[in-house]
Order: sequence, then structure tokens, then C-alpha cells
Amino acid sequence: MNHVMLDGPSSDVRRYGALTNLRVRRDLLGVLADSLARTL
Repeated sequence: MNHVMLDGPSSDVRRYGALTNLRVRRDLLGVLADSLARTL
């Protein structure tokens, strides 16, 4: 997973056009939601 939360081999911005899946993983969204619920 790269810094824009997408599965990809690299976080090189020049390779963003080659990303085949632009969906954020469900497990990451769950962790993010849990963290926000605890913090806010």
C-alpha cells in the first residue's frame, strides 16, 4: 500500500497512471474509522 492508501508496487507519482485498482482497501477503512471514532 502506498501513501495515497492504494495498493501499488511503488509510491512514485509517475506510476499513478499505471495503478489498476483505485479502491481503498476495506480493512484500511475499518482501521481508519475505528481510530476516528476513538479520537473524535
